[in-house]
Amino acid sequence: MLLIVIAHESGMLSVTAAEKQWLFSEDALMSTGSMRKEQLVQELARLPEERLQEVLHFVESLLRQEQQARAETLLHERGPEQDPLLQYSGGVAHGSLARDSAQELYGTEGVAIFIATWGWLTLRDRREARHRQVDRFYREGRRRRDSLYTDDYVLDETITLLFRRLPFVRAQESLQYIQQAIAEGYLRLEWITPQRFEKAIELRYRFQDRSRISFMDLTSMVVMSEREIEAILTEDDHFLHVGMDFRKVP
Repeated sequence: MLLIVIAHESGMLSVTAAEKQWLFSEDALMSTGSMRKEQLVQELARLPEERLQEVLHFVESLLRQEQQARAETLLHERGPEQDPLLQYSGGVAHGSLARDSAQELYGTEGVAIFIATWGWLTLRDRREARHRQVDRFYREGRRRRDSLYTDDYVLDETITLLFRRLPFVRAQESLQYIQQAIAEGYLRLEWITPQRFEKAIELRYRFQDRSRISFMDLTSMVVMSEREIEAILTEDDHFLHVGMDFRKVP
C-alpha cells in the first residue's frame, strides 16, 4: 500500500476516489500489517542462523517495553493504597526469613529504589528484626509514589528462599503478590539481558580486590547504573564500596 501511495503522490499512478478510500480503510491497514509480517519473515530467512538470536532479543525487548507501558497506564488509574505489596508486607511470622540469606545462597560470600533479596524477605516477615523499619519506609515511599525496581536475578534467589523457608501456601501467596505488583505497574521488573550480563562481567574484572561481591549484586549494579537508581533496600555493604554513588535504605 505504501508503494501505491508514493506512486500516486508522485503522479506515477492514477487512483480513483473509491480506491483512495480503500487504501486508508481498516481492511487495507490490516492487509498492510500482514504484508509487513510476511516481509519480515522473508528477511529473517536471509539472516545467518547465528544472527537470529540478536533479533529475538530485540523483539523480546520491544514486548517488555510494551508490557511496561500498559502497566504504567494502569498504574495511573489506581491509587497507591491499592498496591498489592502492602498485603505482602508482614504477611508471615517466620522470625528469621532474611537472616543469613547471602550465606545460604552463596556460602561465606557473600529515589527510585531498587529492592534486593534482603529487602524482599525482611518486608515479608513481620518477625524480622528490622521489619517495622522497612515496612514503615516502604509505606512512606508508596505515599511519595517512589518508583520501585527489582530484577529477575534478585527474584530468582528471593523465590528460592521463600519456597525453601516458608510453607508452600505462604510462599505461593508471597510470589503472587509480587507478580500482581509487576502486572499492575507498582513494581518495575528489569531483565538481565545479554548486554547487561556482559557489563556485569566487566564490573567483575574491574573490582579485582572485591572478590566477595556476588555476580548477582554486580548485575543489580548494572541495572541501577543504567536506570540512575542510587537507593537500594539491602543490608549489603558491597554497594557502598564500589564508587558508584549507591546508598542503602532505610
